Amino acid sequence: GPTRSGSFDNWPCAVSELRPCHSYSQLAREAAQVIEKHHTEVVVATDDNTTAVAMQELYRQTTCPVRLLEMLHADLPSEFSRVERLAPVTTAACAINESVARDLRRLVPALHDRVFRWYNPVPCAAQPPRPRLSCPVKLIYVGRVSQHEKRVLDLVEIGKRLLARGLDFRLTIAGDGEVMDNLHQRLVANPEVDRRTILTGWLSPESITELLRGQDLFLLPGDRESMGFALLEAMGQGVVPIVTPLPGPSEVVNEETGYTVPVGDYDAFTGAVADAIADPARLQSRRMAGYECVRRKFYIPIAIGTFAGILNDTLTLPLPVGRHRFLAPRPLGRMDKLRIPQCLQYAKRRLFGQYITA
Repeated sequence: GPTRSGSFDNWPCAVSELRPCHSYSQLAREAAQVIEKHHTEVVVATDDNTTAVAMQELYRQTTCPVRLLEMLHADLPSEFSRVERLAPVTTAACAINESVARDLRRLVPALHDRVFRWYNPVPCAAQPPRPRLSCPVKLIYVGRVSQHEKRVLDLVEIGKRLLARGLDFRLTIAGDGEVMDNLHQRLVANPEVDRRTILTGWLSPESITELLRGQDLFLLPGDRESMGFALLEAMGQGVVPIVTPLPGPSEVVNEETGYTVPVGDYDAFTGAVADAIADPARLQSRRMAGYECVRRKFYIPIAIGTFAGILNDTLTLPLPVGRHRFLAPRPLGRMDKLRIPQCLQYAKRRLFGQYITA
């Protein structure tokens, strides 16, 4: 679909959007035609049904050379189930972190020797970060404003603990989400934290990069995080992270590059901030180590080069056996459960202007 601005005007490659479809067979033909139109060699898939039905349509042609590269962005059971369902037409898969890669090899044995590791491409500062420590210390969170998985409301409690220890701060929360109203209420109920907090709402990627350059510490209190763009981008701009011990962040955050504290432990978060304030030299050492860590693998030109290598390697792999017998899974809607024939479902959708999009 279109970007948040509603336009693909600045997209760096050809773009095709599927026309509205009233049936899965029509969707399959449309998606397959788009793939063929651009002489595609590798389909990079991040969804389920559209890719599945398109590959089913393509592999009905015995000479079709197109390969499917699946992308796993999270360690969710639904993600592994999706890849397992599509394994008969999948040439290779990419995992967002090493933990996901290990689980994928274990849970989908058919792809065991065809799992690659890919890296989120993020911008990095052109020069290594200079020593800095604001007074009061500048804290930032960037991401979805949600308590589920992200635990954004914890930031208010962390602010209260900092003030209780006599530590002043400025907190910026950049993002939007379903608990924004609740966050406002929590802040209003804690006026001393509120007057030290800025809520920016949603910001463009360029604005976030600019905002990060002036921050000291990046807070990531969530209990699920695969490998966030915001964490990597913060480190690439010289912001030292304080994170919870999750598989993705732990690949880049250790005692040399930042702080790791238990989920929900407000005192531990407060202690990490206090440690950073008390030892600016150590903070600068972590800042430099984090910057170098991200720049080595995640810096945009390097990450894109790595992914280009994955695409080339995928082209050398054999096409999956059994691809011609693959039957794409599709969700069962209310009409399916009532055993209404597909032809009648198509007629009903067309009559009422209802479409299948995935």
